[in-house]
Amino acid sequence: MFRDAKVGDKVWRPTSNGNGEWGEISKVHSISEATHGIYVRFDGGERSFTARGCEIGFDGFPAIFWAPVQLPPLPTRPKRKVKKTVEGWLNVYVNPYWNACFHLERDEADRNQIGCNKRIACVHVTGEYEVEE
Repeated sequence: MFRDAKVGDKVWRPTSNGNGEWGEISKVHSISEATHGIYVRFDGGERSFTARGCEIGFDGFPAIFWAPVQLPPLPTRPKRKVKKTVEGWLNVYVNPYWNACFHLERDEADRNQIGCNKRIACVHVTGEYEVEE
């Protein structure tokens, strides 16, 4: 793919923001499938590629191209609604400014009563809600 690459040639690579960027070949040391001898200068610095356009660590997939390519969008997983349940213990108090306090365990509710408020009851509560996953 890049066997005829020369210093000064322009190449394009896709970027994570989806826009892609142009770079310029700055050095050509050796052109082969096994070595990363084609050096390209991009705005973020210089990177090396093989004759197939592969970057170090990604030898199975070309990372540079002679012209912009439109990559297909990633498939989206359909969202599904999942029912979740939460349960615990609710300390109910006389004070209208601090009238309830939620705890996951009954013994935790008994240990963590608010001292200045008189507890009326400790009630087991269950709640359900749906979220998209």
